[in-house]
Amino acid sequence: MDEKDFKTKWIEKIKGSLRSFSKDFISEIPTQKLLLPCKTLVSGCEFFGSYEIADLDSKVYFRTENKYKLKYILYANRDLPAFINIPIDEAVCKKIVTDYEQDLKEILTSMESDYKKVSPSYKTFNEISNSVFNSLNLHLY
Repeated sequence: MDEKDFKTKWIEKIKGSLRSFSKDFISEIPTQKLLLPCKTLVSGCEFFGSYEIADLDSKVYFRTENKYKLKYILYANRDLPAFINIPIDEAVCKKIVTDYEQDLKEILTSMESDYKKVSPSYKTFNEISNSVFNSLNLHLY
């Protein structure tokens, strides 16, 4: 199996198995609606314990003192929705983010194990896994 086939296999596997953030993580919990700009958002600067969320042109849209809320917004923005529902309880927000990050780490571990079986050279795994994640607009913050 060449690298292209490996990437294609894992892209399809992830598409079929990854839980949707945040829909698959929130159920009967109190949330609030947060309007989003329908643009790619990134973690901006941190100022005195406050995190910024900005677009690629550095326009700041949100500030939060909670790094899990920052991550939640960035993960939920993957498909550029017009709004998201964010848990009101910060402990719930932290748990959801932690669970999602665990899912992503398990995917990476499985992908790495599979890669070791098909390729004698481990040197390019980071490049390949980054390519797979980038093609799906997945990130670990």
